[in-house]
Amino acid sequence: MVPPIFAASPIDAIDHRARASNPPGAGALFCCLLAGAVIACLAGTSSVMAQERRIPAMDVWPRTRTEWDALEAERDREPAHFKEAEPEYAAEFDALQHWLDWLRERYLAPDLVYDEVVADQLVGELYHDAGHPVLNSAGPDFVNDILLELAAWPEEQLPGSVRRKLVDGFLEYIAAGGGRCSPAQQAESARALDRLAPDDAAAQAVVEELLTDALEWAYAVGREYELKPVKRCCREHWGPLFELRLHELETREALAGVERPESYRQAVESLADLLTAPVANPAELEKRLRQATEAALHDFQVAELEEDALSRLLIVYRCLLTRRPEIAPRVTFYIDNQLLRLAVKDQVRSARHWRQWSAAVSALGPERISQRLRRYVSSQLDRRDLPKAKQEAMDRLRGMVGSAETRPTLRPPAARVG
Repeated sequence: MVPPIFAASPIDAIDHRARASNPPGAGALFCCLLAGAVIACLAGTSSVMAQERRIPAMDVWPRTRTEWDALEAERDREPAHFKEAEPEYAAEFDALQHWLDWLRERYLAPDLVYDEVVADQLVGELYHDAGHPVLNSAGPDFVNDILLELAAWPEEQLPGSVRRKLVDGFLEYIAAGGGRCSPAQQAESARALDRLAPDDAAAQAVVEELLTDALEWAYAVGREYELKPVKRCCREHWGPLFELRLHELETREALAGVERPESYRQAVESLADLLTAPVANPAELEKRLRQATEAALHDFQVAELEEDALSRLLIVYRCLLTRRPEIAPRVTFYIDNQLLRLAVKDQVRSARHWRQWSAAVSALGPERISQRLRRYVSSQLDRRDLPKAKQEAMDRLRGMVGSAETRPTLRPPAARVG
C-alpha cells in the first residue's frame, strides 16, 4: 500500500520544531550509514528501550471536511512531489526510501526466526524519526504491512510468546496515539492488530474502537480514497454486519432524537442476528427470515423508523443473497417473492430504498431471479411515468433481466402477490 500521508505538515509549529531538531542534510548521514553499515548495526540502533520511546512529530490529517478541504487545496498529497515541495529535506526523503527497503529485508527474511529481541526491534521501528512529520507518518504504514505478513507466519518462526510481545508493543504504540495519521492508516493499524491477535479480547476491543472511529472519520471528511480502504478493513473484520453499521452511520442524523419502541429494537436485532448467527438448516433460516421480515414491516407509527427498518431489511436480503456457499433455493425463493411484493405493493418509494431494492435483485443474479420478478422488471423498463428513483433502479437491472435464462431449480410454487 502506498502511504497517502506524504503532504506538508498541517501544523506549522510542529514543522518548525522538526526543522530545528533535524536540520537539512541530517538525513544524508543516515543515507551513508544505510549504504555502508552492517544491517545488524542498524538493528541495534533502532532498538530502543520501551520506556525511552517517544512518537516523533507526525502529519495527522483533520477530522472535519472543511479543514480537510482547506489543507488539501493548500498542499499536494502525492509522495513523488514531496521533494519538490520541501527540497531542503531531499536527503531525508531518500534516506526514508532506503530505510523502508531495509525494513522488509531485515524483518521478513525467509529464514528469520523471531525472538523477543527481534520483536522488540520491530516495535522500535514504529518510533523511527525520519526528520520531518510527513516522513515520520509513512513509517507506520510499512510496519503495518510487515505485521500483516508476520501474522501468517508459523509457530516455528514466530513463537507464541514472541507474538505476544509484538502485540503488547503494538498496543502500547496505539495507546500512545500512533498509527492514526489518517482514517486509512488507522484502519490498517486495526487490520494488522486483528490479524496478529484474533483471539485476544483486549486487542479485539482496540480493533473495534479503531475501526469504528476510522469509519466515522472517513465518512466525515468525505474522501473516497480514504473511505475505500477503511471499508475494506471493516468488511474483513465485521463481515456482512458491516453493511448495517455503515447504514447506521449514514442515517444517524435522520434518527437523532426519534424515540425507538421495543418493537423496533426487536426488529433491528432479529435482522442483525440473521447475519451474525448463520443457520445451516434451510427450514430454520426461512422461518427466522419470515419472522424478521414481519418484524421489519411492522407499522411503527413513525415514518423515520419504518423507512429505516425497510432499509435494514433490504440490506439483509442482499447480504444473504451474496452469501457463499449460496443459501438454499427455498430461502432464495422467499426473498425473491418478497422483493416482488414490496415493489408491487408500492412499499419501496425513496431513492435510498430503490437503490437498495435494485442491489438486492441484482444479488439474485440472472440465474436465480424468478420469471415473475424478471417479467415485472421488464414491464417497468422504458416507462416514462415512473418516479425518477424507480426508473433508475429498473435501468440498473436492464442488462440482468435479459442476460440469461433462469437456472433450473426445485422451488416452491409461486406464492400469490397480494
